[in-house]
Amino acid sequence: MRETRFDTMGVSRCYLDFHLGFGYSLSVAELMLGVLLWQLATLARTDTASVRPMIVVQVTPETLA
Repeated sequence: MRETRFDTMGVSRCYLDFHLGFGYSLSVAELMLGVLLWQLATLARTDTASVRPMIVVQVTPETLA
């Protein structure tokens, strides 16, 4: 993955650079989703009916991907 290099926006990159960058992006997205669901779980203790649609909207794309 390090041997094949190509120019992207004036900088020499390899496949490993994109692979690592994508991994970091996914890690941050999953961390943010975890924090959001944690906050929704706290809110669900007091008002369960209003939180259920928000949880479905957040979890459905994650499970389909």
